[in-house]
Amino acid sequence: MSSPIYYVNGEFVPASKATLSITDLGILRAYACFDYFRTFGGVPQTLKLNILRLRKSCSQILLDFPWTDEEISAILMETLRRNQKTPTEDWGLRIVVTGGKSDPDSFFHGGHGKNPL
Repeated sequence: MSSPIYYVNGEFVPASKATLSITDLGILRAYACFDYFRTFGGVPQTLKLNILRLRKSCSQILLDFPWTDEEISAILMETLRRNQKTPTEDWGLRIVVTGGKSDPDSFFHGGHGKNPL
């Protein structure tokens, strides 16, 4: 089995290179949101709803969600394409958005300069 491909910090990388910084706010303060979807017959059935739910979750904790629906959909579909052995192979994808790297000089501010408190 080949190594899964992940999309991390703007690039597609093999699992062995998919890392987050120890200063990422998702790790330090659980300042993150996620959603999960499955494919059926290789096709995500609820992708629009998953993106909407993720966007709403991020909004509720003042977490920046910088992608348009089209951009995040394209990233997810490309991630799926890079991991499928056949076009109809089913997968589950977890989408995780974090606050990014913490500003080491400030307890409150994260990678996007927003105060989650």
